[in-house]
Amino acid sequence: MSLAKPIWVQRLTAVVAVTSLLVITSAFLSAPAVADLMITPKRVILSKGAYRATLHLLNDSNETRVYDLGWKQMRMDNTGKLIENTDPVAAGNASSLVVLNPKRVVLGPGESQAVKLRARLPAELPFGEYISHLSFAPVDVPVPEFEGSVEGAQTRIKVLLGIAIPVIVRHGDLTSSAEVQITGLDMERGFLNVDVSRQGTASIVGNLEGYWGLPGQPGTLIAQLNNVAVYANLSYVSQHIPFQLPENFQFQPGLLHVIYRNPSTLKIISQSTIKIE
Repeated sequence: MSLAKPIWVQRLTAVVAVTSLLVITSAFLSAPAVADLMITPKRVILSKGAYRATLHLLNDSNETRVYDLGWKQMRMDNTGKLIENTDPVAAGNASSLVVLNPKRVVLGPGESQAVKLRARLPAELPFGEYISHLSFAPVDVPVPEFEGSVEGAQTRIKVLLGIAIPVIVRHGDLTSSAEVQITGLDMERGFLNVDVSRQGTASIVGNLEGYWGLPGQPGTLIAQLNNVAVYANLSYVSQHIPFQLPENFQFQPGLLHVIYRNPSTLKIISQSTIKIE
């Protein structure tokens, strides 16, 4: 069974509007490029022995960009959707445990900037996992635009897309594992449903891959969803995955094989197979 090629998130272009937009990366979504801001890595995990980290930012546009760094507190539901939590001191927040430097970045065209993160844990902090989302909010200003004459001067508001990435602080010896289960298949409408169940004390993330094939033969990749996470406060998430069928592919009796794979090591975390007549 061959490995599936990764799905890269394309850069989003600016949209004309009055206010800026903030894109929260869904869980551990691989989103290195949004609104010309390139961020590496796509998530930060601060844990025992590695309580410091560095983010690398790159302005991939031809204009100067200014971003304010701040925190968003999100909670995950059982569909994997992130919903903003307006309680600034909600249990499980990492924002009060992490020191940022700097908190504002000014990037000229093609310029890069390093952002340092350092976890500072109180002595009485209970063991567990703490999550917040670090946001990069664009700071934009009106740009005068002249067309033909002074009387025709207009003001153009450039709206940039912001992004927020998960920052996770792990305190103590935490573990996680997962199991996948195929819960639905609709070949006419072209999708499959998969539950990812989590065990342990930490969040988990993986890529879901669906293959169709015959016993003893390599399967054909028909569905894929990258960076599917289950936060530590949840026992499972349910995912709806549309088919991505190769050209001229036709279903026939065989096996549907679903893999949940570590996105970094590509090792299989869990897998499940059902027979389709």
